[in-house]
Amino acid sequence: MTLPQAGKIYGKGKDSSGKVSEAISAVSTRGRGERRNEMTQGEFRTKMLRAEALFKNEYPDYFRGYARGLRRKYHGERFGTEAEHEKWMGLVNDEIQDRREVGRGYQVGFNEI
Repeated sequence: MTLPQAGKIYGKGKDSSGKVSEAISAVSTRGRGERRNEMTQGEFRTKMLRAEALFKNEYPDYFRGYARGLRRKYHGERFGTEAEHEKWMGLVNDEIQDRREVGRGYQVGFNEI
């Protein structure tokens, strides 16, 4: 199974402003050079829905990690402990392929801006 690749275009859709945007593996809804450490509830929901539509069925382990990482990013320290966060971040180095996919998804979700 091939995992989603960073920067690869997986589909097109309309963003909240009605403009057509491309859905990439990072499921980014921001792309005009903006960088923030926080995301709005609307951005969180949009990213989660896009990820679910694009990855949940074909890449369930990646999606599970992405969804958890995105939740940690959005809710911050209110979602899980620091020890849990470190464990999930470290899954990319696991011996088991499925866990590595979960870890990769977690890191992408957590690093969303």
